[in-house]
Amino acid sequence: MTRCRTTAARCRLTAAFLAVFGAVALAGCTVPALAAAPETPVTKPATAVTAATALLHGELNPKKAGEAGEFYFTYEQSASECEPGTLAPEPPGTALGSAKEAVSVELTGLEPSRQYTYCVVASHEGATATGAPVTFKTLASKPAVESESAAPASPFAANLEAQVNPNNQETTYSFEYSTEAAGEVLKGSVTTVSGEAPLPPEFGGRTAFASTGAVLASATTYFYRVVAKNATGTAKGKVEEFTTNTAEAPTVDSESASAVTATDARLEAKVNPNFQETHYSFEYAASKEAVEEGKGTLVEGSPPAPALPAVSEELTAGPTGIGGGLEPGTTYFYRVAAANATGPTDGPVESFTTLAALPIISAAGDAEGTTGTSATLAASVNPDGGVTVYRFVYLTQAEYEAALVERPGEPFALAKVVSSETTETTVPAGLEPVAVKLGVDELTPGTAYEFALVATNAAGTTTGPAASFATQPPTPPLAVTGAAVNVGQLSAAILGSVDTQGLPTSFQFEFGTASGEGSLVPATANPSFGPVLEISAEFSNDLQPGTTYYYRVVASNADGTGYGEERSFTTASLAAPFLPATLPAVIPYTPITQIETQGSKLLLPGPGPKPPTRAQLLAKALKACQKKPKKQRAGCERQADKKYGPAKKAGRKNRKK
Repeated sequence: MTRCRTTAARCRLTAAFLAVFGAVALAGCTVPALAAAPETPVTKPATAVTAATALLHGELNPKKAGEAGEFYFTYEQSASECEPGTLAPEPPGTALGSAKEAVSVELTGLEPSRQYTYCVVASHEGATATGAPVTFKTLASKPAVESESAAPASPFAANLEAQVNPNNQETTYSFEYSTEAAGEVLKGSVTTVSGEAPLPPEFGGRTAFASTGAVLASATTYFYRVVAKNATGTAKGKVEEFTTNTAEAPTVDSESASAVTATDARLEAKVNPNFQETHYSFEYAASKEAVEEGKGTLVEGSPPAPALPAVSEELTAGPTGIGGGLEPGTTYFYRVAAANATGPTDGPVESFTTLAALPIISAAGDAEGTTGTSATLAASVNPDGGVTVYRFVYLTQAEYEAALVERPGEPFALAKVVSSETTETTVPAGLEPVAVKLGVDELTPGTAYEFALVATNAAGTTTGPAASFATQPPTPPLAVTGAAVNVGQLSAAILGSVDTQGLPTSFQFEFGTASGEGSLVPATANPSFGPVLEISAEFSNDLQPGTTYYYRVVASNADGTGYGEERSFTTASLAAPFLPATLPAVIPYTPITQIETQGSKLLLPGPGPKPPTRAQLLAKALKACQKKPKKQRAGCERQADKKYGPAKKAGRKNRKK
């Protein structure tokens, strides 16, 4: 039934009012201005009232004064009003005319336990008359079950639902289920689950819901129905069925390792318990095969307990600490092992690599093959799991002692570094000590040194304990002045020898016409084996006849200068008529020849360092004399003049200065 009036009805209901105003167009209809109003009908009491139906009654032309026309009933869910209401029936029925006439109509679709008011309406040529309202109340009704459904919530639980019409009374409900049924009867052990809350006293389908809880068996068919009850009675739904899901072992979604250090790591995994309490642990080993064969080390899950709740969602298993004891720089393999009542599930084998620890320098180093200017520094380093680069640092002992005071925590901070461009200075990752060494040169002879090994990997740098060594004492060359041979009026040859002490050495002759002074002239080395060289210098038509020449060997290396004993020779005199008008000048200085011996091989790389002049030697000797007691100074100065000065007069002049 509609809840609003049709166009024709609206026209009829307003006709009486409009009659006195003439013909008026209203909402698509034309009402005669002076239409005759029908006789007022009489609304009679309803009969055959049920919870959803009623038979409405009325009487037309009760005084037999009406005209032929139409009639209809209008009703409302109300205790006193029938308008605006619903038309019943629709379209309107036909009235016969002036004779008294009983009319009726059946209403359906009413709500139980509700009051309704209705009126009968007569209509003639657009004019209407309405009978007095009559009220009736529908009967109460038990609930009505409209539909039922079930959805498995897990392998062990289901959600039960129904659409129930309370029929305007508060309604309680429950669900019954069992594993057996015969038609509309549940058999065997029947379980009842109460509804969440009563349904309110309303009309229309309302949702009734209940959960079985996790008490069902997986992969099992169950039969169920809803039972609804209000004050009027009880309604039971049809017997329906559902099947629970099959229970599953846990599902491992992912695994990971975190907080990895040189000796420890934390393991965790993402696990779905699949509706069952799930216990888990981790297994790890240094080989993949050991984990796959179940021979790794087990670590129970945590925190707070090694069990995941019975839900169906991704949960975090862990993180669980291994507890230390791992080797630095080592790859480990691991997996999670999860199990519930259905069975176990092992995760895939994953891996992580521990970090390298600081290199370990196991002991102080040593120096090998020490000479006056070089040594090979050696030590031992454990890379401790990381690729390690090493170097040596060193200081003289005096510098080291000073650094201990200035930088007690890092005495080698400003030390010289020994590295190598030709030697590999990288130790591969490992866990065992490796012997390393590097050569150092340009050291000072006869000097004590402190050195240490410095090793660096990804974890940081370690400086080893200090170790010491001393270079060999200085070994200046040994010079021996030989004889003069083939002495003539204008020429001669002078001989000598030099013991190089195994070091690169320069040598020459000091040559002049006065004792203790002269110029340096180059010498030639004869081929020889070992560190002792035979040297010579020849003068051809360069000398003056009848002249005494003084000479000695001068040799220098990195450790110092050696002087041979001064010797002399005299050239033969010429007869008076043959004396030259002038004599040749003293031989000027020429660059010195430097040689280096290595086994039996003779090398001649070029000039070496220039030895001190006589004037420099005299100044140094006179300075040393000033440090002697006053009574000894005069004798010391005379000896210096005699040995280094050009003349006694010159020596006395130097002393005055």
